[in-house]
Amino acid sequence: NEKNLIDKLKNIYLFFLILFSGYSLNFFRTKVGMIALFLLGLILFFNIRLKKSILIPIGLWSFYFILNSINIQSFHPYFFIQNVMLIIISYWIIHHFKLDLFIKYERIVFRLCLIALFFYSIQSIDIDFFENLMRSVDLSNNLFADKKIIYESIGIYTLHINPENDLLNRICGFTWEPGPFSVFTNIALMLHILFYRNKINKLSKLKLVTYILCVLLAQSSTGIILLFII
Repeated sequence: NEKNLIDKLKNIYLFFLILFSGYSLNFFRTKVGMIALFLLGLILFFNIRLKKSILIPIGLWSFYFILNSINIQSFHPYFFIQNVMLIIISYWIIHHFKLDLFIKYERIVFRLCLIALFFYSIQSIDIDFFENLMRSVDLSNNLFADKKIIYESIGIYTLHINPENDLLNRICGFTWEPGPFSVFTNIALMLHILFYRNKINKLSKLKLVTYILCVLLAQSSTGIILLFII
């Protein structure tokens, strides 16, 4: 069925979009990566017409961009276009998935957290072995080669160690460092509590433990503060 195939591709796109937001790979930070993400969305969501309401966020962004350009006395057209593309991508995603977007986000992040805990357990058992393993399959293209840190990533998991500041192993998950991963995880935790607070079962308990464990292992002050707020 063609419709089912397109729906599956849109779900895969959402998964890739969340990985892209983790910024763990150099490709995710390049102009080519951003344009590829936009063009892929344009193909998948070709049937969604942009309404006049999208002019509001684009207009606000344009106003801020002009003021900021005047303030810093510098003009960066790609930076403007990049954020316009992100606004349009957000429009497609929200328009297509609607409230299901929050449920799908929570499920995707839960799976990524499980993957992260699996790799983190290996990392904790034998850091030297894991570092060599990650280096052999690294896709980050020396993202932080200019800094004195150990950094390898395969997109779904990142090894990020700062020998000068990190006393203990920290979990980064699919993001470039522990802090952002803890934020993504806290958002998933909040959504899980909102949607499933009246459906307590084994899976629900597993998710709660997984999210909380990931936040604690990230050892991020921002993440722990958000956890206490939630």
